[in-house]
Amino acid sequence: MNRRTSLPLLAGLAALVWAVTPGQAQVVERGNFDVVIGGGGIMHPNHSALVSYSPVLNLQTQLYVTENVGVGVSLDYMRTETDDDIFPYAQFDFGAADSTILVALKQPVSIFNYMAFGSFGFDMGERLFPYLMGGIGGYTIYLDPQQNAGPVRESDIAFALGGAVKFAIAGSSSIEVGLRDIVWTGFNRDLLDPTPDRTCRESGVRQFRGQVCPNERFPFLDPELSDSNWSEAKETVHNIVLTVGFSFVPRL
Repeated sequence: MNRRTSLPLLAGLAALVWAVTPGQAQVVERGNFDVVIGGGGIMHPNHSALVSYSPVLNLQTQLYVTENVGVGVSLDYMRTETDDDIFPYAQFDFGAADSTILVALKQPVSIFNYMAFGSFGFDMGERLFPYLMGGIGGYTIYLDPQQNAGPVRESDIAFALGGAVKFAIAGSSSIEVGLRDIVWTGFNRDLLDPTPDRTCRESGVRQFRGQVCPNERFPFLDPELSDSNWSEAKETVHNIVLTVGFSFVPRL
């Protein structure tokens, strides 16, 4: 870690330590409003056309209505890329018989998950608090504007089911380990296809997003016909998310 990145990180950790309410270790109290900042990884299914694993950052807030029931909101951000095994190859022909190049294309994407959720916890002493959660919200996928001739995004409804365990460490602070299944609905895998030329020149032979675009697919290397990891597209996508975060009660 270089000096430029370590200084903001140390400053952020110092701010978190200051924000924690001092006192005897206690995981959850009625009326408390806690914040969880963490990160981890997310596992995408093959039919999503995303790489199998992506890093994820998580921010979550939760108000405990009782010592067992909470309500809150959460936000996940991931920067990932498409899987170049899913979509057909692009064929670049330079005019000579021996100058055709076949390329498996991919593109970077940014994804946000945002949820409102409810939770139910189980009192297991002063230092341990497991809870189950369920939520509803949405997701938004942002494609790379350079590969798409401008900004392109798509949003739809998402659900979340899972749980977490809080381990009290000092005062009102704790370490939280969470596991969730974030379910995207109305997922359009073709949106992630980096193969078609989205500038749509007049020689196009294929419909893409309502426009006629050049067909640069090479059918004999279509992943559907090969031994690759190709799979059928589905509108429902289950994403398994594992996160570890620092939980604290901020000073208001």
